[in-house]
Amino acid sequence: MRPHYEDLEVPQGSHYRFQIQMYTGEGSRRDLTDVELVRGKINYSYQASDSDSVDFFCLVDAPPTKGIINCTLTDVDTDSLDRRRYLYDIEMVVNSGGHAIVERVLEGKVIVDKSIT
Repeated sequence: MRPHYEDLEVPQGSHYRFQIQMYTGEGSRRDLTDVELVRGKINYSYQASDSDSVDFFCLVDAPPTKGIINCTLTDVDTDSLDRRRYLYDIEMVVNSGGHAIVERVLEGKVIVDKSIT
C-alpha cells in the first residue's frame, strides 16, 4: 500500500496536532489493534542525519478499532524548527503473525512559518 501524501503548514513555536484516519481498501475504518508502534520524523533532507530530526509523538487512539492515529508536535518541538521547508513521514509497525511489518502511512512536506506575535 502506498502512503498518502499531505503537506503540513506548522506555525513556529505552536503546539501542533493532527489526526490520521486509516481505512481499509474497501473503505471501512481500519482496525489498528495489531499496531505495536507509530512513529514520525521531520528532517530537512533525505540525507540528513537522525541527530538533525524532530520526532512526532504518535499514538493509536482508543479504541484501536476506530482506526485513528493522533500525532503531536509540542511548542518546544516547533520552536526548534527554522522557517523553511522540511520533509516528514509517519510509519506504523504492525504485528503480522509474529513478524513486525513497517508500513509508511503518510508523508510530505512541512512548511514552518514564523508567527507575528
